[in-house]
Amino acid sequence: MPGTLLKEGFADLEGPISPDRISQVPPRFRGLYRRLREGKSRKAAVRCFCLECMGWDAQEVERCTARDCPLWRWRLTG
Repeated sequence: MPGTLLKEGFADLEGPISPDRISQVPPRFRGLYRRLREGKSRKAAVRCFCLECMGWDAQEVERCTARDCPLWRWRLTG
């Protein structure tokens, strides 16, 4: 079902951002994460999902080889 992967990856998207959750996001990506939480940016959602999957390392997202991931083709463009 469309959107299921993002919902599973970001199950805590309901309600305010918990301090524990935001503390796990590196400072350089917190603005992106906040855009994700606003629900207005598909690009931010894809980017955050990929970054979290790769340990918040942008270079690892670029080198991702998980071609079976439904978001793989959009990992760099959102």
